[in-house]
Formats: sequence, C-alpha cells, structure tokens
Amino acid sequence: NFFLIKLKDIDSTLYQKIMLNFHGILVRDCSTFTGMSNKFIRVAVRTHKDNLTMLKAIYDINDNLNKYKNN
Repeated sequence: NFFLIKLKDIDSTLYQKIMLNFHGILVRDCSTFTGMSNKFIRVAVRTHKDNLTMLKAIYDINDNLNKYKNN
C-alpha cells in the first residue's frame, strides 16, 4: 500500500532529493502522474520501524525547510 502526500511550501523534486540525500529514503515524485502536480509524493507503507524513520525525516524536513532549501 501507498500514501499520497500533498506538499506545502516545497516541490516534489526537491523533497525527493532531500529525503534521499539527507535521510536515505526514496519517495516517488508524482509530478508526472495524470492529474497530479509537483506538490505530490508517494510513499510506501513498510515495517513499523521504517515508517517511524520516515516520519522522523518528514518532521525534520518540516522543521528545517529553509536550511534544506538553501543547500
């Protein structure tokens, strides 16, 4: 199963790069999906541990968005 997440204040391409480069997590950029824009990503539901790691990464990006945008 997957979660579709709508982003705010960041585009999907940059978010995907941050997740992979800083957190080692691959998310799907949905900007090429029919009816989607560059404000959507898709993430897979995995193990409980993996999901907690992903949530920590999401919170980190949200808390430090300006830092990531300037890198």
